[in-house]
Amino acid sequence: MADVPGRRPPRPSPLPRALGPALGLLLLLASAGGTLAAQPGTVTPAAPVAGGLLTPPVAPGALLGYHAAALRSLRGEEPVPATQALLLGLGLYPRDPNALSQFATEVSTPGTALFGHYLTPGGFAARFGPRPQALSRVEATLRGAGFSVVHSYPGGLFLTARGTVEGAETLLSTRLVTGVSPNGTVMLPAIPPSLPPSLEPYVEAITGLDQGTQTFVLPFSSLPGSSAPLQGGSSLITPNEVHALYGLNDLYNISSLPRYAEGTSIGILLWGDGFSPQDIATFEQQFYPGSEPPFNYTAVPLDGAPAPSAGAVNDPSRAPFELTLDMEWAGSAAPGSHLVVTYVPDGPAPSYSPSTTELLDGLSYLVNSANVSVITESFGSPDSAGTSYQSTADTLFEQAAAEGISVFAASGDDGGQGGVLSNTCQGTVDTMYPASSPWVTGVGGTAPSLNSLGGLASEVAWPHSGGGFSSAYSTPTWQQSGSAYQEIQQFGPGRRGVPDVAGPAADDLLYFNGATQQGEGTSFASPMWAGMVAEMDAVAGHRLGFLNPRLYTLGTAQGSGFRPAPYREINQGANCVYSAGPGPGWDPVTGWGVPSNALTLFADLTDRFASIGMGFSPGTAQPGSSFTVTLTVLNGSRPLANVPVNVTFLSYASTAASTSPLRTVTITTNTTGRAEASFRVPLTYLFDRVLVEAQIFTHSEVGTNSSLIDVSFLGGYLSFLSPYLTYPDNVALFVLIMAGAITLGWALGLRRRPRTRAPISDTAVRPVGEPPPEDRAAPRPEGPSGPAPAGATDPHGPPDPGTRSPPPQDTRAVGTAVPSPSVPGPGPANPGGPVSGPEQGSPIVPPGAGNTAPDASAAPATDLLPPSPSAGPEGDAPDEGGDPSGPSSPPASFPCWSCGRSVPGELGTCPFCGARLS
Repeated sequence: MADVPGRRPPRPSPLPRALGPALGLLLLLASAGGTLAAQPGTVTPAAPVAGGLLTPPVAPGALLGYHAAALRSLRGEEPVPATQALLLGLGLYPRDPNALSQFATEVSTPGTALFGHYLTPGGFAARFGPRPQALSRVEATLRGAGFSVVHSYPGGLFLTARGTVEGAETLLSTRLVTGVSPNGTVMLPAIPPSLPPSLEPYVEAITGLDQGTQTFVLPFSSLPGSSAPLQGGSSLITPNEVHALYGLNDLYNISSLPRYAEGTSIGILLWGDGFSPQDIATFEQQFYPGSEPPFNYTAVPLDGAPAPSAGAVNDPSRAPFELTLDMEWAGSAAPGSHLVVTYVPDGPAPSYSPSTTELLDGLSYLVNSANVSVITESFGSPDSAGTSYQSTADTLFEQAAAEGISVFAASGDDGGQGGVLSNTCQGTVDTMYPASSPWVTGVGGTAPSLNSLGGLASEVAWPHSGGGFSSAYSTPTWQQSGSAYQEIQQFGPGRRGVPDVAGPAADDLLYFNGATQQGEGTSFASPMWAGMVAEMDAVAGHRLGFLNPRLYTLGTAQGSGFRPAPYREINQGANCVYSAGPGPGWDPVTGWGVPSNALTLFADLTDRFASIGMGFSPGTAQPGSSFTVTLTVLNGSRPLANVPVNVTFLSYASTAASTSPLRTVTITTNTTGRAEASFRVPLTYLFDRVLVEAQIFTHSEVGTNSSLIDVSFLGGYLSFLSPYLTYPDNVALFVLIMAGAITLGWALGLRRRPRTRAPISDTAVRPVGEPPPEDRAAPRPEGPSGPAPAGATDPHGPPDPGTRSPPPQDTRAVGTAVPSPSVPGPGPANPGGPVSGPEQGSPIVPPGAGNTAPDASAAPATDLLPPSPSAGPEGDAPDEGGDPSGPSSPPASFPCWSCGRSVPGELGTCPFCGARLS
C-alpha cells in the first residue's frame, strides 16, 4: 500500500518475534519504504489539504499506548491485577488511506469535481471503511483473547472491546503497571506492546492500555452569580446580543419568512455527569427569544455515564458547567436545531479526565450514528501529548469531512498553549488538540465591549485566547498563502497555525445550577460558531462540510473590493506569546477574526455571492414624479441571468433611518445580468431622500445592496436653495420657513380683530336747544363706595334742572352683554334714602333712574334711561308730567338687541353699547 504524503504510514507487515529489537526496527523501516527514517527536525510534505505529522511521527509502541518518558517518571510502580476489567479501543485503517485523504480534500475544496458530494456513513463504509473480511478477522481475534465487542460503527474505523488486563497482556505481549506520575495515578505498559499477525494489517492504533497519561482540560473559567459589567467597560454578552453583534438576525431573516435551523443537528462531545434539564428549561424561558423555535436535545450518555439529572451540577470535574454552556450557546445560535449531547464518564481524581478510549467512542458515535452536520468540542490537550488518541481521532475527522460534517474546537485558554501555560503566562508553549488538527476549525477568543445602547463599542483579542503553531502538524496547503503563511513563516516555519477564526470569549452569560452565571473562555466561541454554521446548513439546504479551505480563501481575498468583507479582523490585544495586531489579516491569537455579518459569510462560503450594482435615472427625484432603478447582477465578472431580485422602495429621513416600505417589486435579470424597476415618489412625500434596497436569495445566489436617491422639494424653480436641502441646513431652512409663516399668520390675525367702538358723542343725542357738554354742570363727585351722600357740598353747585348727566362710556365690543343695574342710585326726591354704589362692573345709573318718584324739577329723559319697572308693554315710561315746551308724547322706544337698554326708535345706534339698530 502506497504511503500518503504528509500522513503517518500504515503499520508494516508482522515481524518474526525471534528477531532482536535492532533488526526489527531496520525491517520496519525497509517495509515502510523508508518514510520512518526521516531525520528529526525535518518536515513531512503536507497532504493536499491537511498538514501531515511532523517527523519522526511515532516512537516504537507509541500507537499502542507506550510512553517511555512517563514510565521513567513513574513512582511506586506495581503490576495491575490480572482480573481487572479493561476497555480497549481499536482504531482501524481505512481501506485506502491515500484515497480517503484525497477525497476529503476534494469534497471540501470549491472548484473540484467532487466538491460538495458528501457521503453517508454507509457510503463511507462501502468506499473507505475496512473490508468486511478485515472486520471479521479483528473481531474473531478479540473474542479469542476473551474480549467482547461493545461498540462498532458503520464507518468501521473504530470499535471498543471489553475484557481483562490478563487478556490484553497476552494479546499484545506486554505487561501493565500502575504508579504515581506528575498527573496522578496512571496505568501504562511497562514494555512496548506489539500486535499479533491477525491484527497487524488492520489496526492502526490501540487505546486503553494507558490511562491517566493524557489529560484533557476544559477551556473556561466562571464567575458564579454575577451579571454586572466586568472591568474594562465590557458588558455581559447574552446569546441575543451575539445575534446582533455578528449579523445572525440577518441570516435568520434572509427571506420574507424567517428561516431557522429546524432539520439540522449539532453534536456536542464531552464527559462527566451530564447536565440539569431544569437549567436548560430555565435558560430557554428567560434568555431565549420566544418568537424563535426552541431547540431540542437528545442526551446520549455512553460507556456507563449517568443520565441527565439535577444532581449533575455537583460533579467535581465541573464538566456539567461546560456541557451546559455548550448546549445553551450552540442551540441559541441555531434556533430550532436538534442537539445530540454525547458524553462519557469522568476519569479518576484529581484531574477527572476521561479515558481516551471512551472519548473516541463518543466521537465515533457522532460521526457515524447521530446524523449531525456540525460537531463542537470545547476541550483539549497539548497536541504533542498523545499519539494513539490523535492518530485515531484524525482518521475520524477525515471521515467527518468526507461526510460533510463541520468540526469546531476551542483553541484553549491561559494563552491557549494546550493548557500548559499558567494564568500568569508561565510555562511551556504547546497548542491545543483537537483545535490544532488539520481537519478541524480551531476557534480563538475575543473580548467584545458594548456601548450604552447595547451595540458593539470595541472588540479586542481576549488575553487568554489559545493560539500559536503546532508541534505535531505541518502547514496545511490551505494555510500556504496570504497573511497566514507570512505569519507562519516568521514565527512557526512549516507548522500548522492556530486558531482559524474567533468568537466572544469574555463576560458571557449562561444559566447553570439554578442561577445566571458569568463565564469566559474559548469554549463559548466554539459552540457559537457551530450553531451559526448549523443555521447556514439549514438556509443552504445542504451541509457546508469542512470549512478551512474556504475560510482561508476568503481571508486572503478580504479587502480586494469585489465583495463585502466576511470577517471583522481583530487588530488589538495579545495572548501570552503572540499579538493580534497591528496589521490586518490572520494572526495566531484570533485567526481571521469574527464574522462581520453571518449573511455575508454565508454567501461567501456557499459561493452564492451576487454583487448588485445600482443606478438611478434621473439622479434626483421630485414629489409626484417617477424614477428608474437599474440593477446589474454579477458573480465575479460573470453576469447572472434569470435571477429574481426583490426591490423595496422606502422613505428615508436625513436624521433617522426609515419607516415602512412604500412599495416592493420583484424583477428578473436578463442575459446580461441587468434589470429595471420604476417607482413614483408620492406627491405628499415630506423627506429629502428615498432608500432603495435590492435583495437576492435563491438556491444559487445571495446578495444585497441599498442606495439613497435625493428628493428635491423645489425642483428647478428655486434651484438656488438646493445646497440647503440636506441635513443640517434643511432643518435651519425649515425653522426659518415656519417662523415666517407664524409671523404672517399673526399679522393677518391683527387685521381681522374687532375694534372697540368709541362712546356715543353727546351731540348725537342732545335735544334741540340743549347746551353743549362744556356748558353743563359737572356731576357730583362720588365717594369711595358710590355717589356722594345727600347734603354733601358740590363745588360746582347743584345740577341745572335743564341739563342731564352724560351717559356712561362703554368701551366693550359690540355684542358683549352688559348687565343691568341692580341697585339704583338715590334720586333728589328721596334725599334721606339709603346710599349704595353700583355693583362691580355695572354701569353707573343716571340720577332719577330708580323706582322712586321722579324729580319734578328734572326734564324727562326717557330717551336715555332704561325702562322703569312700571314701564308699559312697549317700554314707554308713564306720563308723569314734563316740560311744557317738549313734545306732547315721548317718541317710541324699544330694547337694544345687544345690551337690552331702552333706546329711542329714531336713533341709528345704541347710545349705551354702540350696537347698530338697523
